[in-house]
Amino acid sequence: GKLVVTFNQNLGNLVPAGILGK
Repeated sequence: GKLVVTFNQNLGNLVPAGILGK
């Protein structure tokens, strides 16, 4: 999801973008 991308940027070290689906 679009929000996931922004969210993942903050938790990049905790949650890989691959799992969130970018």
